[in-house]
Amino acid sequence: MSGIVVRMSAEQRLTIAHNSGVLERIPAKEKAVYLASIEKRICEYGSNKELCKDLMPVIAGVAKDVGYRAWGNNVNEDAYLVTRLADIMEIYYEHFTVKDIKVAFSMLIAGELDGFLPKRSDGTADTGHYQQFTVDYICRILGAYRKYRLEIVSRVREMLPKSSAPRNEEDEKMYHTAIVEDFLGAFKEYQATHRLPDCSPAAEILFLGFLKGYAPVVERESNDEVMQDVAAFYSRRTENKLYEKYSSRRRASIMAGFDAVIKQGIEIESLVK
Repeated sequence: MSGIVVRMSAEQRLTIAHNSGVLERIPAKEKAVYLASIEKRICEYGSNKELCKDLMPVIAGVAKDVGYRAWGNNVNEDAYLVTRLADIMEIYYEHFTVKDIKVAFSMLIAGELDGFLPKRSDGTADTGHYQQFTVDYICRILGAYRKYRLEIVSRVREMLPKSSAPRNEEDEKMYHTAIVEDFLGAFKEYQATHRLPDCSPAAEILFLGFLKGYAPVVERESNDEVMQDVAAFYSRRTENKLYEKYSSRRRASIMAGFDAVIKQGIEIESLVK
């Protein structure tokens, strides 16, 4: 299967999360999102068949949760849907986990994704499948969840303690893989919708590093300004002048860089190797 090779196991990622103490300081819903994100990723599966085996019970449960009545009536159609979903996830959601799907639909049912979904004519979020439980419908929900997930996972990662001691090779791979995941997810979201999802200031700065040579150069902040910028992002105090000044410039530059990459036919993965 294609994708970034992640050598740190899901068990190791979970140990780091628990040992940091961060999980005890965040709301239950954010804990659920973050724990789902550090389980076995799609790109870590050895085969499509193995992935389908894990997907089948999750999709069956999701279908029941959202009230899709036809699931189970035709096992061949159900198996085909899961196979197609596995194919798409290997390409577009390679850094997701199977548990992410379950959590995504839990958040959908709870109304947490309403702000990330298309709107009906009456202004409410279009959450329905209209008894058409298709790969398109599932991916529409996962696309909304990707934005929600990125915001929470980025925030939790920045809460993890930064050791003053040099990180070992495995640590370096973990942090690099984390930002690569966010970068590729943001690019795919932009490519599909021409909108850039919310990103933390730190992520925006690292994204511009990946896009060097494609994105216009933007003025850099001082270290103190970066910290104020980060605080403004997480408190959602968007009236903060530094946030408005720097984030708007960074985001414009990232989008210009993505446009250049798309126009020139550059493989986005080649920028993060």
